[in-house]
Amino acid sequence: MKTCGECTACCTGNLLVTIEGEEIRPGNPCRYCEGGCTRHDNQPEKICAEFQCGWKLDNDMPDEWRPDKIGAIVVHAMYQWNGNQVDGLTPVDEMILPEKSQAVMTYLQSKKRLLVLSKRLSDNTRLEFPVGPPLFQSTFA
Repeated sequence: MKTCGECTACCTGNLLVTIEGEEIRPGNPCRYCEGGCTRHDNQPEKICAEFQCGWKLDNDMPDEWRPDKIGAIVVHAMYQWNGNQVDGLTPVDEMILPEKSQAVMTYLQSKKRLLVLSKRLSDNTRLEFPVGPPLFQSTFA
């Protein structure tokens, strides 16, 4: 299995989670993130212990797609739709650049995986855009 290495994209506020009552948002990273999780063996929340980004889970994804390198986190099975897994592509910055995301989108679609692209707004909420067959796009919205 792949390791995070120097990547801290999930700990620095890109997933918009709450750890021990503190909202982890861009500009407010997890207090345990110091070049990696300092409590990895005793993680503070279930979400930390259970979350594995799609890049780590998919051995076929190349190393250059690690979240800190591509600017996006693949969230494996973020949703379910009509019995199908729907992955999320969540930006590390405000929005994923098309040239960086296109290869990942093409790859996920080749694996018949549905996808939701996210755009983070200035108030740290997200807009989500379904990518896939028209029925998925119209019913997911």
